[in-house]
Amino acid sequence: MPIASKTRNMLEGLIKEGSLKWLLGKKSYFGEEFEEMENSPSAGKNFIRELSPVANLVVRRCSKILRTSSSDLLESFNQEASDSMKHPSRYARNFLEYCCFKTRLGLIFEDHGSNIQEQF
Repeated sequence: MPIASKTRNMLEGLIKEGSLKWLLGKKSYFGEEFEEMENSPSAGKNFIRELSPVANLVVRRCSKILRTSSSDLLESFNQEASDSMKHPSRYARNFLEYCCFKTRLGLIFEDHGSNIQEQF
């Protein structure tokens, strides 16, 4: 198994470097947002280590719509959620659902216009 792991790591490295872009074709749906997030001056502050990169993008979109930071959303979740919701095995999922729910409520109760709803 170590050989398979080495091969996978090598291929992942080549893909990240862009050496295999000709083989893969188009960027992923979130490709531009990943790059923007990595190059952002606040990238470290807005990246939540418990979440996957895609989940971090969803939280980032929610925070933009709510006009707050990802860390503020995390702090409010930690204050409002029960201990069972913060159990490590369910923490990331519950936090992501919390962000989406809070954003959806914000869109329902405040008229932000249809252009923001399309971004979500």
